Amino acid sequence: MIRVALIDEIEVIRFGIQRLLSSVPHIEFLGAFSTIDFFYQDPAHYQTDVLLLEQIQPSTHLHLAIHQIQTFNHPSILLLLAAPLEAGTMRSLFQLGVLGFIYKDEPLSETLVPGIHRVYEGKRYLSPEAALIPQHADLTGLTPRALQILRLLAQGLGAQQIAQELSISTRAVYAARTRLRDALGVRSDAQVVAEAIRLGLLNDR
Repeated sequence: MIRVALIDEIEVIRFGIQRLLSSVPHIEFLGAFSTIDFFYQDPAHYQTDVLLLEQIQPSTHLHLAIHQIQTFNHPSILLLLAAPLEAGTMRSLFQLGVLGFIYKDEPLSETLVPGIHRVYEGKRYLSPEAALIPQHADLTGLTPRALQILRLLAQGLGAQQIAQELSISTRAVYAARTRLRDALGVRSDAQVVAEAIRLGLLNDR
């Protein structure tokens, strides 16, 4: 049996998913909760194999929620989307342990059960609409200055050193570093450099 729980603030979504899954063989529906706090008040969360989690806004809150969930338990997380994600956000969520993405406005009767089985096996799952989100890094917004800063980061320079080297403000360096992280879908300077190397951004042209 795959033990499934749901966190979604919309009552009609909770009701619909509970009704859908209650009759599915090999799935035990543990409960539907409106918030993470209510989820943790029920001891059933300790037994959850697959957690269906709504898309929390803003994305920083979503990242914190997933981190909290993974701290207490390690279910496979299938994220229910109400709006499109940026490629970088999706990549960072994959890194946090989210294994699947499903749009709520798709027919859940066709996507939800296959998604649950897929992530339960530790594999990634994208519903048809979620699969349309680009999975590669979006580098179209990177300026030549940002690429200069990337090369200096790869040389091990800090923000103040880069600012002095390029005769720009430290704030400008921080802003460019944030754009690099978003574009590459990572969360640290070390990951920026590693991903840039993997994509060949630091190769001599």
